[in-house]
Amino acid sequence: MIDIIKIVFIIMFIAHMISCFIYYISKDNHSETTWISKLNYHNWYEYYITGLYFAIITMITIGYGDVVPVSLTEKIFVMSMTFISCGVFAYSLNTISRIISDVS
Repeated sequence: MIDIIKIVFIIMFIAHMISCFIYYISKDNHSETTWISKLNYHNWYEYYITGLYFAIITMITIGYGDVVPVSLTEKIFVMSMTFISCGVFAYSLNTISRIISDVS
């Protein structure tokens, strides 16, 4: 059970970091159109929740496409994030498989 809690914590921590980074790089980019300027929310937590949603959906390889990177900086970040999140997804599946095989 502790291993599963650790995996969930790792996934949520990485999703939190991705959400903060995508918000930060988009917020400071005043010269280009960004995903932030397209959404036009009024509060920071709406952007955070949307960034967290984007990070989790991308990390579990679903990627609906409703939140997309718009600027060049966002696209470069998302490509990097995708490589990292593929590793996290593979590690998570491997750990969950190991936990299930240890139990049985």
